[in-house]
Amino acid sequence: MKKKAVLSLALCLALVFALALPGFAANYDQPAQELKDIGLFQGTNNGFELDRAATRTEAGVMLVRLLGMEQQAKEQFAAGEISHPFQDVPAWADAYVAWMYKNGLTKGVDATHFGTGDCNAQMYSTFVLRALGYSEADGDFTYAEALKMAERLGLYQSEFLSDAFLRDEVAAMSYQALATRVKGTETTLLQKLVDDGVVKQEAARELLDKQAIYAEYCAAAKLPEGRIAMAMRSTVKMAARIPALGMTTESTADADMAVILDENGMQMSAVVKSTTGEQTATVREWLKDGWLYVDGGEDGKYKAELNLAGLDDLSDLGMVDLSAAEAGPLYLFDKIVKNADGSYTISYNPALNDIVNEMVSAQIGDDQSVKINFKLNDTTVYFKDGQMQKILSKMEVAVATEVGGQTVDMDMDMDITVDITAWGDAVTITYPADLDTYPELTDDMLTDTAA
Repeated sequence: MKKKAVLSLALCLALVFALALPGFAANYDQPAQELKDIGLFQGTNNGFELDRAATRTEAGVMLVRLLGMEQQAKEQFAAGEISHPFQDVPAWADAYVAWMYKNGLTKGVDATHFGTGDCNAQMYSTFVLRALGYSEADGDFTYAEALKMAERLGLYQSEFLSDAFLRDEVAAMSYQALATRVKGTETTLLQKLVDDGVVKQEAARELLDKQAIYAEYCAAAKLPEGRIAMAMRSTVKMAARIPALGMTTESTADADMAVILDENGMQMSAVVKSTTGEQTATVREWLKDGWLYVDGGEDGKYKAELNLAGLDDLSDLGMVDLSAAEAGPLYLFDKIVKNADGSYTISYNPALNDIVNEMVSAQIGDDQSVKINFKLNDTTVYFKDGQMQKILSKMEVAVATEVGGQTVDMDMDMDITVDITAWGDAVTITYPADLDTYPELTDDMLTDTAA
């Protein structure tokens, strides 16, 4: 039962993560393809090669394209109007690097070398900020602070992008940049490229429409001022099938939760009531200072440390534009539709499934006896009085559990309903006085429970 209690929390956390969208690295093939379709991203002879690091040269080429200066760079270079002094630039990139050099966007690593190393997140953030009209010379940012500036604009979110910063991340950040307003305007970078004749209107039409609805959704989903806090009542209806046993069971999990994200990290309280047939179990859970505390009633009390990477430092809330960061980056959205009642239906990019599954794997850790694979289907989000009110979502879960040396597969269909009952200062969490007496969960405790 203790392991089931941990999983019940995982389901609750999945609901919170569906709102806050923290996660891990994923594969952004679809954004890369959409960028290619409008002429702003190209692959190599081996395809997109998203799983390798981007070179400085490739990042520079992308900057010139995002600035809408690719054609000008080629024409000026062909006419001998621009050049560069670097000896290590491949011929195919000469025009791009020459244009960057002429316009003061690069000085190279020294007087005769542009640099053949990999591009990192800080470097590419600098390029993208320049494409959006921000300038070091004007005091908008410094190279040292470029990554923070990109985070504040929702361009870079470490929860979704790997530390290696691959071509995958270049595609994702570039895609997000196209949906970001150019400095001092209400115009997105993509619309500017269309207005400037760099990208054809027809080629960009579908993405422009998607960006417009996404911008409305970001504005609607913007969190209230002050601390990030919500209380919610959720119901998860599950139909589970074990093919090997020809067994199908239906169950319901009801949870009353309160979640607070502030300078202390993520804090939570939950009462989870699980019903299968005539059997009902109630588990009370609290998350405090990175520890999960569980009161399983007859199954006893325990605590377990959780890895909440990405949710442990919210001290820097002085952000320029949090809307995109709060709603989630556009590169995670496959489709977004605004319905007649003002709600939004979102089909997520398959990359989000990668993120959720990596998150779950990180929580399971070295336990190889349980493997879980989530697939998030369409989600509809409702708003009332300017705040998020209800979320309806469907999820498929495949679980493989090792029992007695054999693997037992189970498939689950989940219908999730979340009603948000309170926001902001109206949300409080009260912790039991005896949390310090809860013993830490050990493998021996799990073994005893399984026996």
